[in-house]
Amino acid sequence: MITVHIVDDHKILVEGLQKLVDNSGFAQTTAVSYTGEDCLWKLSFKQPHVILLDINLPDWSGIDLCSVIKEKYPQVKIVALTSYSEYSIVRQMLENG
Repeated sequence: MITVHIVDDHKILVEGLQKLVDNSGFAQTTAVSYTGEDCLWKLSFKQPHVILLDINLPDWSGIDLCSVIKEKYPQVKIVALTSYSEYSIVRQMLENG
């Protein structure tokens, strides 16, 4: 079973993603965070296979958070969530892990 940590500051989106993941039959949500600090704190105890990461959090840039996560936990895969379509943002996420 693939373990997933959802990081987004929008509760409705988090709840929807959690239901989608948990009903997939192959993945399970193991943690939810609404801030970057909470994400890092939870990662210090348990690392998932995948993080679904919003790139616009209230306390962290998702781009910077991605870089920190990849440095501390290189085995964790990150999927960026955003409504932005600008190439520069996509490029920054790719460059940061």
